[in-house]
Amino acid sequence: MNKEETTKAKKSLKNSMKDGIAASIMVGSGDTYLNPFAIALKATNTQISLLSSLPNLLSSIFQIKAPLLIEKFKKRKKLVSLFVFLHSLMWIPIILTPFLFPKTLAVWFLVFFVTVYSVLNGIASPAWASLMSDLVNEKIRGKYFGYRNKILGIVTLTATLMAGYTLEVFSKHTNILYGFGFIFSLALISRVISWYYLRKMHEPIYHRTKDIYRFKEFLKKINYPFGKFVIFYSLITLGANIAGPFFSVYMLRDLGFSYLTYTILTVFASLGSILGMQMWGRYIDEYGNIKILKLTGIFIIFLPWFWLLSNLPFYLVFIQLLGGFMWAGFGLAGFNYIFSSTLDKRAYYVAYFNVFIGIGAFLGATLGGLISTFLFSNLLILFFISGLFRLLIYFLMFNRLKEIQVYKHIKNMDLFLEVTGIGPMVGVINKAIGWKKEKNIEK
Repeated sequence: MNKEETTKAKKSLKNSMKDGIAASIMVGSGDTYLNPFAIALKATNTQISLLSSLPNLLSSIFQIKAPLLIEKFKKRKKLVSLFVFLHSLMWIPIILTPFLFPKTLAVWFLVFFVTVYSVLNGIASPAWASLMSDLVNEKIRGKYFGYRNKILGIVTLTATLMAGYTLEVFSKHTNILYGFGFIFSLALISRVISWYYLRKMHEPIYHRTKDIYRFKEFLKKINYPFGKFVIFYSLITLGANIAGPFFSVYMLRDLGFSYLTYTILTVFASLGSILGMQMWGRYIDEYGNIKILKLTGIFIIFLPWFWLLSNLPFYLVFIQLLGGFMWAGFGLAGFNYIFSSTLDKRAYYVAYFNVFIGIGAFLGATLGGLISTFLFSNLLILFFISGLFRLLIYFLMFNRLKEIQVYKHIKNMDLFLEVTGIGPMVGVINKAIGWKKEKNIEK
């Protein structure tokens, strides 16, 4: 980049941060409460699974064509701007769902509207990722996105907490559906603000691929390093979604937690993510994505099993904190790995990665819904199956993953000791002991 381009890039990243803050308010006050909204509408386990799975599936399928839309629009910002605006408008029918349709149909219309909402956002995703990858220097991507995600995590946490408190107030004094309408209206306004700042971003020169990189060509190279990574990540997503959509059902319906208790537990997951983001970004830049995926993946395997041990809120706060912390590292490493891919095909790589992730999320949530409906009504069994599936995928596939770029070498155990603080603590103790020995020798 020349000096002018660098200045424009810096200004764009500031606007991107403002866009991200507004979008995070939308997530905290909107997306986070879609499942509780469905539960308030008396959704069944099957409908909850569809609310999570169908939007992911169709969103991912539509993303196959997203890179071709980039070529058609020629300007990535123009594409992102259009679909983000349409995405914001979808909050209107979501808000009106319980007031326009009979109770027997309301949840089904909610599933439809949330699916369209996800598809519109999904189409914009590859273009946005391609745009951001050109604006952020590859040497500091982990650090930058770690910092960005940390700030956005704080905003999401605050919005989630305020929205949860709002729902608690509405549940005690009036119809809870009005409470959902209020927080979803805030989500709508926030997404419009996000759209405004996206439109102010600079469009760097787009490195177009000489040939269209079609999905079937990507499938032919699925045995390459990036393809193996995509399969691994999508299968872990599948395993996670066997249980993922049902944690809210377990807390609100089975355990009978209040909206405030549910919100506090959700907030601690966000807090764990905030605490981890910047640290994980630093380690990713230094030691690479695969090392962090492997370290955090070990903990992610066992997270659903921890829910089997106790249902006390104080215990679950710790589990949520640990989960947020580990998923932050896993997600950031996966996100950064995509950005390490070939420059001129990056939009295609993002789109096709999202296709696999969407299919994995769909299959996982659908499987979870079928198991909880027809086999085991006890959701704890579902959590156990989710952990077992993650364990199987981790040990079958992880050693097949390869880094695309070169990073500093460190042994897995040494990285674990460094991340947990055990290594530095041992170093301080050894240094103190060594210093004492030196004093004794002098005497």
